[in-house]
Amino acid sequence: MASPQTSTSRLVISAPLGARSSAEVASFEVSLRDVSGSLVEAPRTFPSTSDIQLSVPPTTAVLEIDYLASNAEVQGRFVTVIDPDQSSDITIDSPAWVDAESLDPTVSRFAILGCNRLGFSELSDDNPSSANRAQLMADLSEIPAVDPPISHFFFSGDLVTNLDPGTETLRTQLTAWLALFRSSPLAASSVALVPFTGNHEILLSLEDPATGVYTEFPNPAALPVWTSLMDTYLRGSNGPTPAAPNPDNVTDDQSRLSYTFQSGETLFVVLNTDTFIDDTTLGDVPLNWLSDRLDEGESDPGLRQIFVMGHKPIVAPPGADEPPGPGSIRSEEKSPFAGLLAGHSKVRGYLCAHAHTWNYRNLEGGTPQLIAGNGGSEVDPDFNATGRGYYGYTLISVHSSGTVHLESWGRPIPEPYNAAVIQSATSLREKRRLN
Repeated sequence: MASPQTSTSRLVISAPLGARSSAEVASFEVSLRDVSGSLVEAPRTFPSTSDIQLSVPPTTAVLEIDYLASNAEVQGRFVTVIDPDQSSDITIDSPAWVDAESLDPTVSRFAILGCNRLGFSELSDDNPSSANRAQLMADLSEIPAVDPPISHFFFSGDLVTNLDPGTETLRTQLTAWLALFRSSPLAASSVALVPFTGNHEILLSLEDPATGVYTEFPNPAALPVWTSLMDTYLRGSNGPTPAAPNPDNVTDDQSRLSYTFQSGETLFVVLNTDTFIDDTTLGDVPLNWLSDRLDEGESDPGLRQIFVMGHKPIVAPPGADEPPGPGSIRSEEKSPFAGLLAGHSKVRGYLCAHAHTWNYRNLEGGTPQLIAGNGGSEVDPDFNATGRGYYGYTLISVHSSGTVHLESWGRPIPEPYNAAVIQSATSLREKRRLN
């Protein structure tokens, strides 16, 4: 971890109104918070007629901008994590205005997170689930109580550590994981759990005896274990199979690993991002099957938006050290995948994990990609380099106007990362428009 900074940085926010009319906003209220969510200093107010410039103390982790009407009512809010750097200015250009709930009410909402499993060195007999239990149970307790409420909770892979050949380890860890889940407030709520596979659920890892390097491979024996144990929580069964014509060349039945299901006016597309097409290929997605499902959704007048989800990102985040395939969608499919998403106007974003970080970016063609892999696994060093990383969950809200907003909620990462007790409250880290 980098050493604490002792001087302030300059923050410059240009065009803070974005496309909004200044008639809607009389002033901005800017708040700076530390990693625990506490105010670093009293909020500051700026007139809406100018850009914003201010000094940022080194303990700042989160910036909030409230857009206030002349009667001081909040018209919108922007929130983002920042990391003060004494050697350069922090510049935010045209922050994404998010309407207040009273102006654009939520019509549907869901939560997503991924990657909660422990590292191999932290596995122990007294924790057969291999989960970071404190972080998992904190999220499973908080998510059912969020307001406005959510309908679905998507767990985007790496629930367990596994990667052993055969099925014994996977079966033991998933069974214990389900026991944890079923003891949680979320299991007793109306929120629907939707888990899908990561590499740790359906791949195996083998060591090269000459080099000591571990390499992952498909583990076909894992698929029926996953579908049997998770049967109650798998929401579809229309995925690709080896039956002719099989344009995606799948070698195993994927009908319950990649699938679609509809909730209200939303189509959810769940993808297995390690589709088995041979004995070695990693990071594959059934693009022909996906194209057909997106075409169907695009032409369905009863659907307003589509969310596509998978474990591995299309584009890895900055600092990632795994190549395409192990670390992201394989190279041959990156541009075609992004192009499919961008070519369907109802697609609102690609939501994923795998990298142990929280990262937002636009893909080739403009579709947002959200990596929400900060569910409790040991985080990537870049994410917590200055102590500003966090564990938690992301909420996705569809509003009556058709806009989609995201909120990332998180807790500071403890030492050790799998500490048995949660020591800090969860606070808002990001709030922005997804489209």
